[in-house]
Amino acid sequence: KQWYQRRVAITAGVVVGCLSAEFNCWVGAYIEGEGTVVETDCENLGSDSESCKSFSNTYFGITTKTHSCGVCDEDENDDCVDCDKELCNGASRIFYIAPIITLIYLVLFK
Repeated sequence: KQWYQRRVAITAGVVVGCLSAEFNCWVGAYIEGEGTVVETDCENLGSDSESCKSFSNTYFGITTKTHSCGVCDEDENDDCVDCDKELCNGASRIFYIAPIITLIYLVLFK
C-alpha cells in the first residue's frame, strides 16, 4: 500500500508539473520541407502571448513554413493558424498523453 501511495504522489507531481510549466511553442522553420523546430519557452523570446502560430511564405518559388510564438497578424499570411494550447503548432502530442497513461497505469495495476 505504501508503494501505491508513492506512485500516486509521483503521478500527481508530474501532472501538476506539466500543468504549471511555462508556455511552450514549437519554434523554427522548414524550407522546401527541410528544417527543424524546437520546443521553446515563449517568455524567453519576449512573447507575453500564450498562443502559438504557424504559417508559410513563398518567395521566388521557395516555400518556407514557419512555427513561432504569438497570434496571427492579419497582414502576415492567409494560411496563418494560431492556437492557445501548449505545443499546438506542430510536432508531438506526447506532452499531453504521458501523464494520462501514467495515471491509468497506476489505477489499473495498483
